[in-house]
Amino acid sequence: MIRAYPRTAYHMPIKVALTPAGSFIPARTRDFSPDGLCWELEGMAQVQTPVFIITGCYVPGAFGPEAYRSYVAVVKWCRPMEGASATLFAAGGQILSRKH
Repeated sequence: MIRAYPRTAYHMPIKVALTPAGSFIPARTRDFSPDGLCWELEGMAQVQTPVFIITGCYVPGAFGPEAYRSYVAVVKWCRPMEGASATLFAAGGQILSRKH
């Protein structure tokens, strides 16, 4: 697969809500690119649905995902993580918006 942007490995705690009014659940980023994030979470995210992400540590002006307080992304893929518990999934999303 040819990617539009290279990925940069980056592990940071985040919280993800799978619906606009949903509860935030703990998750962790795996990597990022200029227009996307990959994260791992307990439970499956539905492809082509929006997710709401709050970063664990906001650092204005930083290079990575911590440069913003929150994101809205659309899930592009989600699959079980190899060698992990049956409830741990990796998901990738295209960023739709960012907020400071």
